[in-house]
Amino acid sequence: MPELVVRDNATLPTRCVKCGMADAREALLEDFRYRPLWARLLGRLGAIFDRKASFCFWLCKPCDAKWKYATPASIVTFLLGIAAWLAGARYVLPWVLPFLPDALTWVVGIGYFVAFVPWLYVLDFMVDVLVKEPLVVSVRGIDKNGMVTLHGVHPSVVAELGTGAP
Repeated sequence: MPELVVRDNATLPTRCVKCGMADAREALLEDFRYRPLWARLLGRLGAIFDRKASFCFWLCKPCDAKWKYATPASIVTFLLGIAAWLAGARYVLPWVLPFLPDALTWVVGIGYFVAFVPWLYVLDFMVDVLVKEPLVVSVRGIDKNGMVTLHGVHPSVVAELGTGAP
C-alpha cells in the first residue's frame, strides 16, 4: 500500500481510504497518535513524545466494519499472547525443569518470568503489524510542520490527491 502525506486536519476525498470505492458513505473523524520507535521502548513514559493529528476521511460499509473490528481483534490477540505465555509457565516449564541441573533450574525459571516484559513489547508490535495494520489506516510519522504520513491508504486516494510519499 502506498503512503499518503497530508497536513494535519486535512479532509480526504469522498472515496473509501481502504479499498478505493467511490462514493463511500461513512464519514469518520479520527484522531491519530504517533510515537517514535525509540519512545515506545520507554513504555507509558514514551507518551510524552507522542504527536497527534486528526483527519476526516471516508469508508465504505465493509471497510467501516473491519475498522470497528480492529481494536477488539487486537485486544483479543494480545490476551491470547499472554495466555500462551502463562500456558508455557504452567505446562512447559514443569516438563523442562526436572531435566536441568539444580543451579540451572532457578536461572531458567526466573529468566522465563523476567523475559515477560520484553515479550509484551514483541507481542504488542506483532499485534499492531499482523492484526491491526491491515484493517486500518495508520500513521507512520508526524513532522514538526504538521505533515503526516499515512500508511494503508488505497492508491486511488493517493492518486486523486497527488501527494504520495517520495
